[in-house]
Amino acid sequence: SVTLSATTNGSITGLAAGGKYLTGTTATLTAVPAAGYVFTGWTGGASGIKNPLSATITADVAVGADFDRDLSDLDKDGLTAYEEITVWATDPQMADTDDDGVMDGQEVILKLDPVLADTDGDGSNDGAEIEFGGNALEAKSLPMWRAELEVSPQPERGLQLRFPTLPGFVYIIEESTDCLNWRAVGSPRVGDGRVKSHDVDRGGVRHNFLRVRGL
Repeated sequence: SVTLSATTNGSITGLAAGGKYLTGTTATLTAVPAAGYVFTGWTGGASGIKNPLSATITADVAVGADFDRDLSDLDKDGLTAYEEITVWATDPQMADTDDDGVMDGQEVILKLDPVLADTDGDGSNDGAEIEFGGNALEAKSLPMWRAELEVSPQPERGLQLRFPTLPGFVYIIEESTDCLNWRAVGSPRVGDGRVKSHDVDRGGVRHNFLRVRGL
């Protein structure tokens, strides 16, 4: 017969009813780690790391399995899979679980909530506050109102105009050649607490002025 030793942070499946096996038959057992853990090896009457384990039964045997914390960081956000699943409840396959523009590991370092896009609940998400000079831990501190022109993350698209938004406001991007006569470019942007962006032709910047107005 086969008996299972007590395990922690995982389980073993596949045992026949009552652990009863005829001599010479094969038992196939599978080690199943709990979320945030990995299987590291068999113990007792079995050894190695092959999983599932198939063994021919010739005598009574007790089998156990060891599990350890999953220290992988597949999404490269600075948190291990163990930390993401068991400590912070973040997604180990998403570098920015709450999609606020700040990676999960960085949010932990800054004492922000990695599963809440707006930690201080002021209507402006954490990424916008960090990028534009607000305090993401202080509801009375909002991002500084300004627009920035920078090289687009996709250089072939030229330059990018970036600006923070607040819920309840609509933002219009305008351009002018003389700072007197302005015309809207693109569609109005509805504020949602996130940073908005607008791709700008690199050549046109030499001749045009740009501004963002909130309505």
